[in-house]
Amino acid sequence: MHRLNYFVVVGLLLVRFLPLQAQVNKEPKITKLSNAQLKKFTGVYDGKLKAIITLSNGQLQAESPTVNLPKTNIFPSDDHHLFLKIMDAKFEFVEGPDGNFETVIADDEGEHYELKRVIINDINFYRNVINMKSVNIQAFLHIGGIKQYITIKGQDNSKPLLLFLHGGPGGAVTEHADGFTDKLQKEFIVVQWDQRESGTTLALNHSPVPLNVKLFQNDTHDLIDSLLKQFHKKKIYLVGHSWGTSLGFYIADKYPQLLYAFIAISPVINQLESEQLSLDLLKAKAKQTNNTVETKELATVKIPFENPDQLYYHRKWLFAFSGQEIGDTASLRDFITTWSATWFKIGMESFKVNLIRELPSIKCPVYFFVGRKDYQTNFTISERYLKKLKAPKKRLFWFENSGHGIPDTEPVLMQDIIIGKILPETGL
Repeated sequence: MHRLNYFVVVGLLLVRFLPLQAQVNKEPKITKLSNAQLKKFTGVYDGKLKAIITLSNGQLQAESPTVNLPKTNIFPSDDHHLFLKIMDAKFEFVEGPDGNFETVIADDEGEHYELKRVIINDINFYRNVINMKSVNIQAFLHIGGIKQYITIKGQDNSKPLLLFLHGGPGGAVTEHADGFTDKLQKEFIVVQWDQRESGTTLALNHSPVPLNVKLFQNDTHDLIDSLLKQFHKKKIYLVGHSWGTSLGFYIADKYPQLLYAFIAISPVINQLESEQLSLDLLKAKAKQTNNTVETKELATVKIPFENPDQLYYHRKWLFAFSGQEIGDTASLRDFITTWSATWFKIGMESFKVNLIRELPSIKCPVYFFVGRKDYQTNFTISERYLKKLKAPKKRLFWFENSGHGIPDTEPVLMQDIIIGKILPETGL
């Protein structure tokens, strides 16, 4: 018998014939705790990995962007211990002097490590820090009636502010933002923001009101206003990626006096047209290659998307066409289904905008970063719109080796253009 198969079979036999009590004892029993006791576990913990624990409808959930662990139910065995059912992982929570949990001791499938609670303070506590030469802050601001998480990083606080608006919606990027802003942090004070219902802002609190585009637009303006006041600045550089450009175009239109420039990466301009263009392209390719599965699935798709299944079929074949690795399509479907529970409605709301018709001019400098292979926010629409757009300064920068995800695929070139070309012609 093959050695690997032998051990697999032996392992199964051992499990099969272990006494029942021994098997049951491997998993702790769930203890019923009050909502107040459960809430004590919630927060952001950092160390070898970052873990975010939230409470929703009486159920604790853990997620870790560091190891790509999605929101997963986690259970109390008593008022100081949690465990995961999906793996052999147990966590002891240790109180600090104030009675709140400050340390987690993990026994994670035999690996032992500690995590420390991240103390996230109101940015107003950091006025003295902001007066220092360099800045490295994790903080929250009270925006739109809730606590909203930001990070602020820069080597010289005399430099201009740059706010990055992440995509999605729901696609917070603070965990890996240094990978595409490390050079920017030398020339700007770079602010990353986890929008409501995203990332650490979600860990801090849920949105008390239903989500809509206007709510996020107001949050964006309030955040910019607060940052300018805190840092005693008059203007800011605004960078948006994908969904983030929907918020950025609003600010550039309504408050151009607050911006040195608006940099739109993979801009959302007329998304209904963009989705139809890519759908037509995919159908033609499926017919040409005689792919009956693709043809059948794409035949169910309508623009605008009517449900998450249509979005899944479109993105599945679009990613394949673009050469993106999607791995297990079942996982992609699960992701889109989970994402849609929060974001499908607001995503479809943002699709209704047609900037070519509704926003013919912007009164601040505008720069487009466009992937030559971007069929998600179609590159031809970006090029056509910028030609028609009236602005004090405007320019399109092509990223020949990118599709939709420029910050991940060409981060060095992206930063070099901002620092070397946009900053000199728009700064003080």
